[in-house]
This record gives sequence, C-alpha cells and structure tokens, in this order.
Amino acid sequence: MGLRAFTSQLLCEQVVGGPHEATEGTPPPPTKPRTRIEPLAEQRAFEISWPNVVRIDQVYGTRLALDMGAVKPLHLAAHETIQLAELAPTVAGKADPSRIDQITLEELGRRNRLQTVVFKTAAEVFDLIRHWPC
Repeated sequence: MGLRAFTSQLLCEQVVGGPHEATEGTPPPPTKPRTRIEPLAEQRAFEISWPNVVRIDQVYGTRLALDMGAVKPLHLAAHETIQLAELAPTVAGKADPSRIDQITLEELGRRNRLQTVVFKTAAEVFDLIRHWPC
C-alpha cells in the first residue's frame, strides 16, 4: 500500500507491506460479503450529501465606523485658536531660523476645501486603526 504518490523505483520501495513475494502463484480471490448493504428506496429523501470543498479563502477587511452619539462636540473659541504658525526646517536636530516660513489658518482654509480636510483626516485615522497592534 503506497503512502504517497511516487514516480521512482526508490520511492516505490517505501511502502507499507511492500510487494508480496509469494512462491505459491496467484493470491486467492477476495471473499464475497455475506450481508448485502444498500439504501432503502423509501428513505432516499433523507440522503445526506457533502460538497467536495477544495479550498476556503477568508477575506478580511478593515471597516471604520463612527458612533456620532459617543463623540463629544468640539467647541472652538476664536480667541483661543492659533492663527499663525512659524515653521522652519530642522537640520541636525536644530531649527534653521534663516528659513522660517509662516502659515496662517486663513491661508490653510483657502488652499484646502473642508471635504479635503475631512477625507485626509479620516484616511489617517483609518490607517492608524488598521496598523494598530491588537
């Protein structure tokens, strides 16, 4: 009885119960079963069949959901909101004051539509959640 598929003579010899070398000639024919087992025709409606499943692929995706009822409202006050930021590139861990650039909140609002800001924020949150250690 072969335990696995084989194509070479070497593997052919690695079987359980190897080729029987009998000196008596051909082996006797198998005995016929004494009790015949077959399904009853009236119970054919109760037959259970199983599909031949070759492979099951699971596709997992990340879904971002927001419960607006659990989100606290954000209250902004004009006198508490920063209107101007000075940015400078960092070289060797220190800011380069000769290349300071200013960005204003008003300019940022003109350059980016609200939908763009919302989309970029949602994309960053989604990316953080997707790579969050479980």
